[in-house]
Amino acid sequence: MVFIDAVTPIDPGNVAVTFSLTARLTDIQDPDMSLELVEEGVRQVSEDVPIWSHKTRWDRPSLARGDGPIMKFRRWADQFYIKDHTSRPADTHATA
Repeated sequence: MVFIDAVTPIDPGNVAVTFSLTARLTDIQDPDMSLELVEEGVRQVSEDVPIWSHKTRWDRPSLARGDGPIMKFRRWADQFYIKDHTSRPADTHATA
């Protein structure tokens, strides 16, 4: 089973988020299970939207040892953002 999400900026303050779930027929034995998987995915994403709506970028976030190379990723990703910090997609709020 593969879960794919794609985030596309549509203007300075909004993004379109698309989620896809694919599975082989042999992965799902019960036909009702596929509907349950989709419903559960929708439920979980719906619960995450309020969190995303209040997300802010911290220049110096508190990181745990297991968080991985977040700052290295940020340095790489910064090349894709406008230098004016007020218009960075990471500084705006998500909408449902």
